[in-house]
Amino acid sequence: MRIALFPVVASLALIPLLAIGGCSGGGGGGNTVDVAAAASKAESDIANYAAMPDAGAPAAAPSPAASTTPVAGVDDVSPAGVVRRYTNALAARRYDEAWALWDDGGAASGMTREAFAASFERYATYRATVGTPFDADAGAGQRYITVPVVVTGSLKSGGPFRLEGPVVLHKAADGIESDDPHAHDWRIRSSEMKPRPVKSATTID
Repeated sequence: MRIALFPVVASLALIPLLAIGGCSGGGGGGNTVDVAAAASKAESDIANYAAMPDAGAPAAAPSPAASTTPVAGVDDVSPAGVVRRYTNALAARRYDEAWALWDDGGAASGMTREAFAASFERYATYRATVGTPFDADAGAGQRYITVPVVVTGSLKSGGPFRLEGPVVLHKAADGIESDDPHAHDWRIRSSEMKPRPVKSATTID
């Protein structure tokens, strides 16, 4: 809370008057007062006081910094995350995106981009459940890990389908040099997804 300025202003305003009174009282002491200078100093003191921050006022909150934390699941680079991105792309018929998640720039799928897309045209709907990665393996500067997957949906020809099997992912170990910009990213190396009897619920056994 700011203290009212009136008492301060009034007190400072009296400075030239008191000075004049002291000068005119009794006999020529020889002292003179510069009234204009005194008035100017009083005005300056008032301005300086008015500019002082109010100690009782809360400080302005700093502007929050922009968050650089990535949104979870948007670009998951973990083994299970890569498989989820793969199956989500297939479900959305983004076949080029799914093909690119295979190792060696898509070549590990064993199909061209066009043939890969055509192989999924039979599915009307495509839903995947991704399990917990297991069987991590390392050797000769390479890393491998297996992710269990169950896929269910319907065929364009009619009727449901179910696929199950492991998907193996690969990447080069840290410190291994490569011309492949994705050499150190998890990519699909192989898939053993096979047709299975359709069940009432999508589970990973």
